[in-house]
Amino acid sequence: MSIKAGTKDIPTAGTAVQLVSGGNSIQAVIFVARIGNTGNCYLGGDDVSATNGIELLPGIPFRVEFPEGHPGKLNWFYLDAATSGDDVDFFSMSV
Repeated sequence: MSIKAGTKDIPTAGTAVQLVSGGNSIQAVIFVARIGNTGNCYLGGDDVSATNGIELLPGIPFRVEFPEGHPGKLNWFYLDAATSGDDVDFFSMSV
């Protein structure tokens, strides 16, 4: 198992950004919106928006796990934010 960490900047509020363009198979990923963010960030698929998705509150981790034998991919995830320039940290565990 390997762990990958990164930060995704959301430069323009209301415009979804893909977490990564490619990706290895993952067993789990943790998302944490930065404490210094001005607003909330949102997690989802390519249809996520600044008003529609899983709300990531600053500093509160949100974990996604995939069942054994059915890994996920980091490039399945998209982010958006209520405020331009907010950031989300992520930590993934590869299978």
